[in-house]
Amino acid sequence: AMMLEAEFEVGWGLAAVAVLIKPQAFSLIPVLGLWTLLRLEPRKWWRSALAFAAVVVIGAAPFQIGHPLSWLPDLYVSGAAYYHETSVNAFNLMALIGGLRESDAQTVFGISYFAIGMTALVPFYAFVAWLLWRAPDQRNLLFCSFLAMFGFFMLAPRMHERYFYAAVVFALPLALAEPAMLGVFVLLTLTCLFNLAYVLHALQLAVFLDSRDIFAMAASLVNLVAFAAVAGYGWARANANLAGTEMAAEEESGSPK
Repeated sequence: AMMLEAEFEVGWGLAAVAVLIKPQAFSLIPVLGLWTLLRLEPRKWWRSALAFAAVVVIGAAPFQIGHPLSWLPDLYVSGAAYYHETSVNAFNLMALIGGLRESDAQTVFGISYFAIGMTALVPFYAFVAWLLWRAPDQRNLLFCSFLAMFGFFMLAPRMHERYFYAAVVFALPLALAEPAMLGVFVLLTLTCLFNLAYVLHALQLAVFLDSRDIFAMAASLVNLVAFAAVAGYGWARANANLAGTEMAAEEESGSPK
């Protein structure tokens, strides 16, 4: 909300709070970073960086006492490495290709599931960056934030089921303005609810879901199709914007093709 209102220093301060509370907020940082580069004057970038750094230092200071300087980054690394699993009950792509709660060190065609998931994030974030670069407006900031968090949930290994929820939140403002996104929001709300409720039911029974549980696989497939559709929707809108820009430029020059 602060980024939408061009309150960059406050926005980055809140981003630092989010990262300190939960490392999954890192999935949104590339989008906020590119938005800042595109919309803020270069001579003011340092103020946003300082706001982020100051909040991290001040927020971590009480817990840093008595620990080495590497304590905070080590904490993040150890937390990320705690679950060496393809999918920690998240109904996503990693669940489909590797199964639920399987070791992400296992390989397919000689490549570990961990490497597959993390490598897939590189072209995905490049695609998100391209979408935002094509149309750096308020609507697209929301869309790219939604897509980044949804894609991170779908592609990355070691995802918990609850990480899905943040993506659904970002889809809500878009759903109020675009019929296509309303359909996406309704669908993902249902699959997110099912993911949470189904896993909760299993945990209350003190059992783990089968790695190839049929309902989990079906929901994962629905999520994957929705993810592909959303990416395609973003691609189509970006190309439509590009075509509209070129047409307007041709009309201004008086030499249409």
